[in-house]
Amino acid sequence: LEIVGDIPWTDISPINGFSLTPSTGSKGVLKYKIQQGVLYVSARGVVIPAVNAASPTSFVELPFVVPQNAIAGFIGPNLSTSLYAKEVCTIQSTGTDKSILYAKNSSTTAGDRFSGMFIVPME
Repeated sequence: LEIVGDIPWTDISPINGFSLTPSTGSKGVLKYKIQQGVLYVSARGVVIPAVNAASPTSFVELPFVVPQNAIAGFIGPNLSTSLYAKEVCTIQSTGTDKSILYAKNSSTTAGDRFSGMFIVPME
């Protein structure tokens, strides 16, 4: 898919056992947009499956290749009862595929969550 022009906020679904916080309390959100050649991925209340330490795992696949190899700090994961961070994790793209990956230096407990914004140029 070649990107021509801006794309408004578009909901996307998590994959590989990641999910969104249900509608009770603060509902989880996962969406992207492209504005003036910049990709924005917004995540709030993304529920994490058990992930081994230092094992980047794809949590979403976009309908196009993310052309930049980028890493961004995210807040989380956090306790399943809160959206506030207790540790820092990262999300990253490889520059060769459509996936965006979640990674953390220590293992993640299933049910923890992360929230944040990933921003990367599409050129």
